[in-house]
Amino acid sequence: VRTQIASLILSTKWVQAHYPGDNYPEEEEITLESRTLPLNEAMALLPSPVHLPQNVVLEQEVSVTEWSPGNFHIFLRGQTQQGVRFRITIRGDPDPNGGEIIFPDSAEEIFLDADHPAALIRGGWNYDTKVWDDAYGSVRIKWVLDNLLYTLGGNIDDLEALLEVARSTLP
Repeated sequence: VRTQIASLILSTKWVQAHYPGDNYPEEEEITLESRTLPLNEAMALLPSPVHLPQNVVLEQEVSVTEWSPGNFHIFLRGQTQQGVRFRITIRGDPDPNGGEIIFPDSAEEIFLDADHPAALIRGGWNYDTKVWDDAYGSVRIKWVLDNLLYTLGGNIDDLEALLEVARSTLP
């Protein structure tokens, strides 16, 4: 698992000033449609058991996107008992070669516990200015558990609460 997280960080595509990813010719654009399903039905689409966060309130209707045949991503929102809001994506394809576009020095390896490494990513892509923005106020935590990729996101000011949410998924 540690190798998978390290690969997620190392396979990141670094972006300096601009990202050319939104200037595809019109005929090459691909639209992925999402559908809404009850949480239990959405979880059944994934190839491994899903470990949901504990002691939180989760939406029971979730968004599901099929990125390729049989490759489902589940997107849901939740809230801690203290009122911290978060979003979580669960993917059935933790491809370490998939990568993600982030700015240098915005990602670091952390540990949810002694056996579960994770990637902590600060900031986000600003689609209006077309630059990575560390002041964006967002943070994401990514980890692999039972061959599923979990991405938990929220506000950087709530990082400790988000880490507790991520830890609550561990067996």
